[in-house]
Amino acid sequence: MNKHDIDKQFNVPECKPRTICICGSTKFKGDMMIVAKEKTLQGFIVVMPLVFAHSGDELTDEQKAKLDGLHLWKIKQSAYIVVVCQDFYVGRSTIREMNYAFERKMAIQIWNNQGFAFGRSKYSAKTFPNVIKWFSPRSQEIYAEMLKDGTLK
Repeated sequence: MNKHDIDKQFNVPECKPRTICICGSTKFKGDMMIVAKEKTLQGFIVVMPLVFAHSGDELTDEQKAKLDGLHLWKIKQSAYIVVVCQDFYVGRSTIREMNYAFERKMAIQIWNNQGFAFGRSKYSAKTFPNVIKWFSPRSQEIYAEMLKDGTLK
């Protein structure tokens, strides 16, 4: 039996499903799981954080740094990102991930508490400061701090 016949036997889709990456604070683990389930049922391959420091998983600084890099790799391999937030709050790590996606001209969707708030197709880095205006005042302050301390350029 060839690979095509094996795929048919096991009901593997003929065309590769698109991969999406969920981003957001690990405080929002429950919301991330809701989005992951919804997107999986829509036929997407979902990648996301699977270690939740803000939900009780203990990490060393070295582990956190490795996981941050791994998550950027997940973003790189995805068709677009879904930012999970509550009350339009995003912190430093999520802002960094969004900026990375924007630099790569990726699309983004925003999922805020009650469901999908909005989404946009491809962005350039020039639009990123305007996108931050969609988020909470605290998120805008964090973004300004990151620009000031050189985390973002």
